[in-house]
Amino acid sequence: MIRDAKMGARSSLDGRWKLGVGATFIYIVCVLAFAYLTLGIVFLCMIPFIGSAFESVWNVVVYVCYGLGIFVISSSLVFGFLHICMKLARGERTSIYDIFRYLHTAKQTWTTGKAVGLVSLYTCLWSLLLIVPGMIKAFSYSMTYFILLEKPHYTIRQAMEESNALMKRQKRKLFLLILSFTSWILLCILTCGIACLWIIPYICVTISQFYLKLSQTEQISV
Repeated sequence: MIRDAKMGARSSLDGRWKLGVGATFIYIVCVLAFAYLTLGIVFLCMIPFIGSAFESVWNVVVYVCYGLGIFVISSSLVFGFLHICMKLARGERTSIYDIFRYLHTAKQTWTTGKAVGLVSLYTCLWSLLLIVPGMIKAFSYSMTYFILLEKPHYTIRQAMEESNALMKRQKRKLFLLILSFTSWILLCILTCGIACLWIIPYICVTISQFYLKLSQTEQISV
């Protein structure tokens, strides 16, 4: 399955690398731009309370709101990016503007932020036991976002449960799949991140292919 997923990803990206690289670039630029622009607003909000009795409390409130804002926006962009990767994996039409599709309404933005937050929370709670249980659960919930993309009527809990069921006896394969990109990740480091523009879409489309093959196998077995 690992070889098939990687071959499928290369085939899906053939002639469409520009879209994958462009989506990666826009995602990185948008997250950084939003973080730096809103940081200026944060400092402006803090100025009126400098030297006051509420300065410390207000600073905490402002920084928490700032962190939550970045988290929610970046979560929506992640879903948009994965939507593009899924479309590429399926060989379907998509646009670079689809990266913003989950920012169209407050409900979509809230749902994507809640999904990433819950998966992260559950993974962190399992990690409190030991690193290994945390890693196992991270792989168990790894297909949650793809399931929500395919089945938007699902609740987040339903998607997490289906991901957990889908990844039974498949976690090792996904681990080995990710491990097979080690040399590519080293290339990212050696090129100061420039190669990430090509490697990130390659990895994400490969994992999308992995999910599609898993879901097809599950449907056949049922």
